[in-house]
Amino acid sequence: MFELQLHFERNIERKQEKNDEGQLQIVGLTIEDGTVMTHVQNIDLMQQRPFNYFRSWPNHRGTFQNPVKIATINRSNPYFGYVIRAIELDNSSQRQADLERYIESIRQTAQLVVDGGGLPTVDAIWLGGNAPGLNDDIFKDDDDKIGVSARVYRNYGLELARPNRVIDPPVAGALIPGTTKYTQLLFRGSGASWRLNVYLEAIWT
Repeated sequence: MFELQLHFERNIERKQEKNDEGQLQIVGLTIEDGTVMTHVQNIDLMQQRPFNYFRSWPNHRGTFQNPVKIATINRSNPYFGYVIRAIELDNSSQRQADLERYIESIRQTAQLVVDGGGLPTVDAIWLGGNAPGLNDDIFKDDDDKIGVSARVYRNYGLELARPNRVIDPPVAGALIPGTTKYTQLLFRGSGASWRLNVYLEAIWT
């Protein structure tokens, strides 16, 4: 079995509400015997100090050193996809309900594709993640959605099983060589712009 982890580097290109904290809402997707499984992780982002000394310059950067465990995967269920929603945290009393709608929308959208005999595409799971809005009370400063991004690796579990990727004997916690997948995601909305470097890695369990 393999455990999937994500590493992040965040660059905040501009931010309208500088006192707000951000959050990444990550939903990993695997498929087990025709059933879509969701694996949820939330990362609360503390306000980063400006990378530049000059306060008038807008760049903020933060690196997350500790990997985030997302899911386990194997050869018989090789599909893996993930959706990330970036939000600015304010004072919403409906945050948990917002999160549950977001997760369920992704799961239902992906399950419909699987029930039809296909594998969820990046467009499908992105639509599932982007469709639910956040609670918006005109009398409160509620959470704001910055954006949603998604990625899909249809046969990632099979790639991990290639002979040149196997460590003999397997060592628990060891990175499987050649399995790192890098992508850059852009989240832009609600007066904010974040650029996120994401590294997907697999380790032995």
